[in-house]
Amino acid sequence: MRLYELGERKLIELMMKLVRINPKSLLKLGLDDADALNLEGGIYVFNTDFVAESTDKLPEMTYWQLARKCIVANVADLAAKGAEPVGFLASVALPSSLELNSFEKIFKGLDDGAAEYGSYLIGGDLGEAKEVVISVSAFGKVKKALISREGAKEGDVVAVTGFFGWNTLAFKALLEGMELPDIIKKKALEAVLMPKAPLREGLILSELESVTSAIDSSDGLFASLNHLSKTSKVGFLIQKLPIEEELLRFVQKRGLDLIQIVFYGGEEFHLVFTVPSSDWPKVESALRSEGLKAIQIGKVIPGSEVIVVRNQRRIKLHAGGWEHFKG
Repeated sequence: MRLYELGERKLIELMMKLVRINPKSLLKLGLDDADALNLEGGIYVFNTDFVAESTDKLPEMTYWQLARKCIVANVADLAAKGAEPVGFLASVALPSSLELNSFEKIFKGLDDGAAEYGSYLIGGDLGEAKEVVISVSAFGKVKKALISREGAKEGDVVAVTGFFGWNTLAFKALLEGMELPDIIKKKALEAVLMPKAPLREGLILSELESVTSAIDSSDGLFASLNHLSKTSKVGFLIQKLPIEEELLRFVQKRGLDLIQIVFYGGEEFHLVFTVPSSDWPKVESALRSEGLKAIQIGKVIPGSEVIVVRNQRRIKLHAGGWEHFKG
C-alpha cells in the first residue's frame, strides 16, 4: 500500500497508533500541531535538527535508523547544554509513493528514539515532498547549570566523552567502497547507524557546574574544536588522540591518515568540553564512576589555532568535517 492511497488524515490516525501519548499533555496528539505542558520554573533549551534522505540516509541505513538519528542529534544538542529532553516536535515530509511500511518505520524510529531518552513525541506536522525529510525540534530543561559554547579559558583541560574514528571508517566503507575486516566493519557500522547521545554525560556536567564550554561533535572533532575556538576566542593544543587501540592498530596497518580518521569524521555525537584544570579530577571521577568515558585530550592555549602534537611534531589543523551544502 502506498501513502497516496490513504491520505493525510488516515496517516495521522495511523501515526497516533504508533506513537505513545504523554500522560502530562494538555493538548491531544494528532488533534493539535503543538503541545502544552505545566512546567516548573527553570531554564529551558530549545533546538532543532533535520535529516533528508538524499544527504543523510546512508547505504544500509533503514528509515527507522534515520528517524532515530534525528532524535539523537537533538538530544546531543540538549546534552551539550546540560539539558534533559522534555518533548519533541516532528515535521515529516514524504513522497506519496512511499511504502506504508516505511511510513511506520519512520514514526516508530521517532518514538523509539524519544523513549530511549525518557521523553515523548508530542506533536508536529505531516506533508508531502519529493524525498523523505524529517525535522525534529526539541525542548529540554537544564539540570542545574546551563553550559554554553563560550567561556573556555587558557589553561583549561579539553576533554571528550568518547572515541573517534569509527564513523570515518564507516563513511569510507559505505560511500567509497573501502574493504574492512568483519569485526572492524561491524563496529564502524554500529557507530554510524546506531549513534548514541551523551545525555547522561551532559546532565552530570551540568550538575558539577565546572564546565566552561561544550559542544557536541556531530560535525567532527576538528569542526567542534574550531567552533569552540571561535566562540571562546582561544586555541587548543591536542596532546592525545581519542582513538581506541584496536582502531589505531588497523589505521596504522592500512597506512591511513590518522589525523583525518580522528578529526574529520562526523556524527559521533560525543561531547567536547573544557573545564578548569583544578576541577578535572572531580569531573573525570564523576563521569567514570557512572561507567562513562572522560578522555583528556589536551588543553586550552592562547590564539585561535587547533594544534595536534604527534610524534614530537606540531600539526596545525585546517577546516574540514561535515557541513551541509559542502559535504
